Amino acid sequence: MARAKLFLPWLSRAWSVLALLPIIACHYAALQLFPAQAVFINKLTGTMLQVVGGVIVLVAIDGNLGLFRKQTLYSVVVEWFRDFPLIRRNVTVALSGVAASSATGYAALSVERRFTTVEERVAELER
Repeated sequence: MARAKLFLPWLSRAWSVLALLPIIACHYAALQLFPAQAVFINKLTGTMLQVVGGVIVLVAIDGNLGLFRKQTLYSVVVEWFRDFPLIRRNVTVALSGVAASSATGYAALSVERRFTTVEERVAELER
């Protein structure tokens, strides 16, 4: 039992290669069962191998993001959707402070969207 606990984590490190084995086995079995449909079986297997390869690449990218930036691919995509430029969000920053001469002050700042084209400015004025 103790050897199995050591063997499974070691084996799971090769998941990217092991993920291809069921596809290869199904491909071989399908060619044996339907030899007349070899072209279709090869096309289908090629498509599945490309999809699995894409997933392997995405998982590798996600792992690298976690190592270097402490992010995941999911959090990057969610943040990208949150930064959608057509949704206007008002950001207000309020500051207040007290100076050494017993004077107090209050400041309010707001951030507005900068327009890059005249059409955007006209659309904002109409709105």
